[in-house]
Amino acid sequence: SPPPFPGGNGIVIQKSDIIFDGLHHTIYGQPSSGFGFAGNGIEIRNGSNITIKNVNITRFSCGIYLTYSINVKVMNSSLIWNQNGIDGWPASNCSVINNNFEDIYGSAICFDDGNNNEVLYNRVFDAEYGITINTDNSIVSGNNIAECYPSGISVGGYYNSVSNNTILNTKYSIRIGGSHNIVANNTILHTVVGIWGDGIDVWGDYNIICNNMINLTSQCNGIYVLNVNHNIIDKNIIANN
Repeated sequence: SPPPFPGGNGIVIQKSDIIFDGLHHTIYGQPSSGFGFAGNGIEIRNGSNITIKNVNITRFSCGIYLTYSINVKVMNSSLIWNQNGIDGWPASNCSVINNNFEDIYGSAICFDDGNNNEVLYNRVFDAEYGITINTDNSIVSGNNIAECYPSGISVGGYYNSVSNNTILNTKYSIRIGGSHNIVANNTILHTVVGIWGDGIDVWGDYNIICNNMINLTSQCNGIYVLNVNHNIIDKNIIANN
């Protein structure tokens, strides 16, 4: 493999209207002198209309970091063995589509602050936090998430949609802390004994939880609603708990 970046960022983009095609090459980071990794594989600062595709990123503090950026698309890439996968703060109108995340020690995908983001058709395996959305009017759909502890999908904003995701062997599969969100048509499964937690946690008001299929082991709660009001919970199938 090529020599790693010595604790700094791999690539920094500070312009707009950029297409970065990695052609399936790998950007290697280097563990820091202390615990964990250092630097960002790709960092986008104050950028817009940027596409990142077909790149492998490994051994960084954050694989792809977006700050004060809009209209950024990350697609068809692989982020393996990083502290965090993709982190946007703040970021709006961004898309994370058809990427692979494995061995992530923090969040695989996280958007903190912003709106109108979409996270679609990604595979997340073995992360601490799978997908975390603290933005508004965003979509999380068609993702496959497995073996994330403690949570698979966490939503803390307003007017978001979480649909058609499959979450396997994850402690708290979906956690809804915001309001006016829709959680529909998701499949949540535990196939091994010994996992405890909840299928769907509801911590906010005015959410709709419908048409989800939840099949968990006996140590788990199917849907857990904690001291909140005006939620609609309808037509969910809950088994083996």
